Amino acid sequence: MDFYAYIANVENPKTAKTYNSIYNKHLKQFEDKKKKVVGIASIMNYIDKLDKSASTKKAIYSLLINISKDNSMKHMWRENQEQMNKAKLKEQVVRMAKKAEVLPAKEQLVEHMKTQFKVENWAGFIINFLLINYNVRNQDLELQLVFKKGDVKKGGNYIVVRKNDCVYIRGDYKTHSKYGDKTFLIRSKLFHHACSTLMGLGKDTLFHTKNIAQEVAGYTYDGLSESDYNKVMVSSLDLNKNKEKLLEISKRRGTSVELLLSTYKVR
Repeated sequence: MDFYAYIANVENPKTAKTYNSIYNKHLKQFEDKKKKVVGIASIMNYIDKLDKSASTKKAIYSLLINISKDNSMKHMWRENQEQMNKAKLKEQVVRMAKKAEVLPAKEQLVEHMKTQFKVENWAGFIINFLLINYNVRNQDLELQLVFKKGDVKKGGNYIVVRKNDCVYIRGDYKTHSKYGDKTFLIRSKLFHHACSTLMGLGKDTLFHTKNIAQEVAGYTYDGLSESDYNKVMVSSLDLNKNKEKLLEISKRRGTSVELLLSTYKVR
């Protein structure tokens, strides 16, 4: 096992950083620097008893496969990794089943959104409106409200508040490199009123701190995350009747249909 010879040839800096972390946390302790001897049984026992997710254990096995020179060793690590794949799938099924039991119905999220408007919580209404109707992530909500499209700068997120409608522009979101800029025309009178009123109060952003996830949870129904909102929206669809709506969610969020079904369809 020669980790340093392997890592020296890894070109992707993020991959190198991840593998360095895995090695230092989990594998370095088993390597005798003088004899270059690795306790195979000890490593297997350590991973088996490690109080971490199947994904973490799978990542450790991936590194072991890459740094092992002997083919029989690689095969052994791959077999163990396959067991982790099965464990990870089982964990996901159990987790999604539990999530389905506690998540609210779509109607409850919509009612919560309407309540934000009634109590004049304009930022809260805007956030819930975008989560429900545009399936956004937290990053997409870090935006600026402007009155003129000329104020829009490339690489940012904006809501352009016009006379009778709004234009939602997303140039900074998780999968932007794959899907590019996204622009949506929003004709909702309630949304337009909320945005206009918020700007009239001298506010052109939705958050006060950099802890976006925490602030979003402060506005959502029962403190749910944006991911939970998306699970509710995807799971509310009857796929025999609403395939077009699923495609719309895929387009608006910037996520493949396959990922939506495997990760967000919990009912």
